[in-house]
Amino acid sequence: MKPSRQLALSLLLVVLAHGAPAIAAVSRATAVVADIGPGTNPYHQAFRRPTWTEHPCTVIPGFSCDTPALNLTFGADYAADLAADRATWASYRPGTLYWVPHTNLLLLTTRSFVNADGTGIPDGHVDATGTHGVGTSGAVSAACPDCYVLVVQDAASGNGEGTQYVVDHLPWVDFITNTSFPGSNTEGPGYAWASKAFVDSGRLQFVGSGNFVVYPLLDELSVAYPDYNLPPWVTVVGGAIDRIDFADGSFDCRGIDPDASKPSDFVGDFAQNLPTPETTNDDLVLTGTSFATPQVAARFAETLRKLRAALGDTRAPGKLWAGAPRNSPLLKDGALTGAEMYQLMASVASYFKPRDYNPLCEPEFALHGMTPPQPAPLAPWSEMGWGFPLAGDTDRAVQVLLGQSAAPTKPPNGITYMQEFAKLRKFTWNSLVKISAALP
Repeated sequence: MKPSRQLALSLLLVVLAHGAPAIAAVSRATAVVADIGPGTNPYHQAFRRPTWTEHPCTVIPGFSCDTPALNLTFGADYAADLAADRATWASYRPGTLYWVPHTNLLLLTTRSFVNADGTGIPDGHVDATGTHGVGTSGAVSAACPDCYVLVVQDAASGNGEGTQYVVDHLPWVDFITNTSFPGSNTEGPGYAWASKAFVDSGRLQFVGSGNFVVYPLLDELSVAYPDYNLPPWVTVVGGAIDRIDFADGSFDCRGIDPDASKPSDFVGDFAQNLPTPETTNDDLVLTGTSFATPQVAARFAETLRKLRAALGDTRAPGKLWAGAPRNSPLLKDGALTGAEMYQLMASVASYFKPRDYNPLCEPEFALHGMTPPQPAPLAPWSEMGWGFPLAGDTDRAVQVLLGQSAAPTKPPNGITYMQEFAKLRKFTWNSLVKISAALP
C-alpha cells in the first residue's frame, strides 16, 4: 500500500474509533483577553510578534477567517510609521474587527473618543487619554506573551456596551478586563447586566477595586444603579508590589500597596513598567489597579493557554476547555468552566509573608514620588484576597488541572474571610436592586 493511502486509512480508523474532532487542529495554543478601554498603540515593541503571520482563524477556534488584516509599518520611528500608514488608518472603520499581522493585537472600535464639537480620534491607533489604554493592553501582553489581546476601543465603556458587544458577537474571547469606571455614559445596556451575561456564558470578567485605600463601598453605593461597578459576579483585583524596574535598579519588593482598595478577590502588580503612546520602545512606570487587573486576567489566560497546549484547544458552549475526562478534580467531567478556573487560581495564587518584604523598596519609591509598599500582614488575605497569581503559579495550576499534583489549600481563616467578603458583595448588590425597585 502506498504511504499516502496508508496514512489516510490510519486517519480514518482513528476517526471511526474515537469520533471526529470537535474542531479543526490549530497551529499553536493561545487564549484571548479583551481589554476594554480607550485604545492602544499597536506600533510599540511590546505587541510585536514577528512570526505571527498566520490568520488568527487558524489559531483561535470560532474566529472568522473573513476578518480583515490591518497591515501596518513596523520600524523604529513612531511618527514615520504612522505617516506611512496614513491610507491604512483612513480605511479603518468602527464596528469592524481587525487583526494586525506581526503582532498579538486584535483591534475593534465600538465608540472612539469624540469631543463636544464632533472632533475626536476615529480609529484605534492612539489612546486618546494618554497612557491608560496602552498600559492596560501592555500589561496583558507582558503577562501572557503568547495570548492575543483584543483591544476594544470604547469611549464610555463603564456602561457595559463593549462587554455586551463581546457577549453578542465574540464567543472566542476567554476573559475580559475592564478598568473604566461607570458614570461616563448612561446610554446602552447596564454594565452589571452585560458583565453578568458574559460570566453566565462560562467566562470571567476582571475589574479593578480602585485606588481608594479601603474597599470603595460608599463610592459604589453613590453610583446610580444599574451602573454599579462591582456586582458579585465580577472578579475584583487589588494591588501589591512583586517586582519593579526603575532606571537606577530593579527591586523585588514582595509587599502590599497601601493605596489599592481592599479587600479584593486577587491582587496584581500595582506598579509596572508599561508601554507608552506615540513611541515604539519607551516605557513608563504606571500605578493603579487599572494595571494590576489586566495582569491578573492575563495570568488566568496563560494558565488556560498552557492547558490547551497540553490537551488541545477543544471547546464547548459555556466551557473554556472541553475534552476527554481527566483524573483530576476539575476535569473529571471533561470540561473547565470560568467558575472552576476561579476556584483553581484561588487555590494556587501566592501570599506574601511579612519576612518576604524588601525594605529597600521604601526609599526607592519615595525617591520617585510614589507611595512605598508595606509588608504583608500576618493575615495576608485581608490585603491580598485569594492571593497574587505570579508567573510561576500558572505552571502549578496546570499541574493541578492535569492531575499531576493536588490543589494547595488556603488557611481556614483566609477561606472564611473570603467567603464572608463574597456574602457582603451579594448582600450589597441585592440591597441595591431592592432600593432601585422602590424608587419612583
